[in-house]
Amino acid sequence: KQHYYWYLLITSPAAQNDQTAFQLPAPFTMTMSNDNNTMMNMISSDGREFEVPVEVAMLCKTFANIMEENDEDITENDLICQRVSGDILEKVIDFCTHHVTIEPMVEIRTPFKSDTSTLEEIVTQEWYCKFCENITREETFQLIKAANFLDIQPLLALSVLAMCVEINNKSVKDLQSIFKITPPAKEQGVSS
Repeated sequence: KQHYYWYLLITSPAAQNDQTAFQLPAPFTMTMSNDNNTMMNMISSDGREFEVPVEVAMLCKTFANIMEENDEDITENDLICQRVSGDILEKVIDFCTHHVTIEPMVEIRTPFKSDTSTLEEIVTQEWYCKFCENITREETFQLIKAANFLDIQPLLALSVLAMCVEINNKSVKDLQSIFKITPPAKEQGVSS
């Protein structure tokens, strides 16, 4: 059984002087600031288990809607994420843990200025920009699906925005390639 606790150390003296402190964190034990010790097991489609504080699991509205309001009343601690692979669930938990324990993501406001072309121009929080920079296009697709399934609106908004920024001003041929769309066959004239 694998247990991951994610936490970004930005308060340590080393992190405050280190420009790389905002990279995605490595797994290690985390201490929550409150006295609640209730932990939930988020289980991926490939059987990987991630133990997270209940506050992190509650960011997933799919689970928040079925969980007890009082943490002490929780009797079932396994949350099955049947449509999410372990690698993607790990990234989801990175996001949720940062959002809950460090810094909530500021709402993405629309409409954007017409000359906006980069994610950094829209998302002003460095950690969230770095999060998007460190994921591949395929992972972005998978994060969109996971955030939609788990009903994590901030992650869904960020992932969709990252994809939109990536495809902005692409040619039709590039978009067909990105989305694996077969171009329509050219109609051939019918001879009589």
